[in-house]
Amino acid sequence: MSFSEVYFVDARARNSKESLLNKIALLFDHLDIASVVRGKRVAIKTHVGAPLCTRYLRPVYVRRIVDLVRNAGGEPFVTDTTTLDIYRRRGTAKGHLEVAVSHGFTEETLNAPFIIADGPYGNDYVTVEIDGLRLRKVHIAKELAESDVIISLAHFKGHALSGIGGACKNLGIGGCSKLSKNAAHFKSLPKVDKEKCDGCQVCVDSCPANAISIVDGKAVIDESKCFACRACIKSCPKKAIGNSRVSREEFNLRLADLVYGLLKHLGKNNLFCFNFILEVDWLCDCEHNQQGWSDIPIVPDIGVTASKDPVAVDQASIDLVNNAPGIPGSKAEEAGVLEPGKDKFQAIHGISPSLSLEALEKLGVGSRKYKLIKL
Repeated sequence: MSFSEVYFVDARARNSKESLLNKIALLFDHLDIASVVRGKRVAIKTHVGAPLCTRYLRPVYVRRIVDLVRNAGGEPFVTDTTTLDIYRRRGTAKGHLEVAVSHGFTEETLNAPFIIADGPYGNDYVTVEIDGLRLRKVHIAKELAESDVIISLAHFKGHALSGIGGACKNLGIGGCSKLSKNAAHFKSLPKVDKEKCDGCQVCVDSCPANAISIVDGKAVIDESKCFACRACIKSCPKKAIGNSRVSREEFNLRLADLVYGLLKHLGKNNLFCFNFILEVDWLCDCEHNQQGWSDIPIVPDIGVTASKDPVAVDQASIDLVNNAPGIPGSKAEEAGVLEPGKDKFQAIHGISPSLSLEALEKLGVGSRKYKLIKL
């Protein structure tokens, strides 16, 4: 497999010319994004962070990309998708937009509309048939599916299931509807345990899809209507509804399938990826048990990587973090990986951060082999 080009700017600024915002413009120019976005509808996919999270990607970086796209004649909008669980704060478009505003993601600050890509409840999507490693179809968030170009702006950090959260997770899990999020995390749609169910109808009232009815005193879920919002699981007083998680290894294969499906629909030439290796938390901006808090970074600020290849940009970001010294007092010290060269995410999470990237290589999405070009 050939080497992919990954451009890199470090976080150091000795004067205003070396501002990270100016360096982002340099990355934009080297990827020649301007020649692609003219006259196109451009989705700028990011992650606003969970409530009380303090280490999400700052809106000022997103604004710089928006302005560059506008100056090149593109029509940008900033976007994210709802979370899998509808009862979470960001599980609906309304709640997600409230969090986005509280973190500074507004049309005024971004110079572009902020749109929830999968609709009010996470059920607006375009289905793409694939021959994946595990999945045969993916449900791409509608606004992303209907875009001409996607620019991924990911805050690079750790993740409990995939080891890392970078471009591929931002596009795969972050780019699909609730149905595909469920397919990545769970073995099936929610199921009713008939022995536990007493027919109380609480789940019927909680279901926004009207997919549940009571038959012979037991709840029955119509899978053709269910879009995996998990409201029934949360509301059931008898805990009679649930589904089983897949293993972390399986999750990574399914994550790869989601990215594969998105790029099959979009086309590789219409994707650009930026990983911001700044304030690198050891868990995702939406994790920490969904309670929304942030720990101190595990390494000093490194910089920004950018590429047309989502696999290469994530692998390069992993390597840069591993080659950096850990921060004393951080999770890196707890895991015993302060020294440069240690596999920090593997040590912290107990799973290879390259697992999904290896799967994506098999699918032909990109290459883990890269040439790092420092600007």
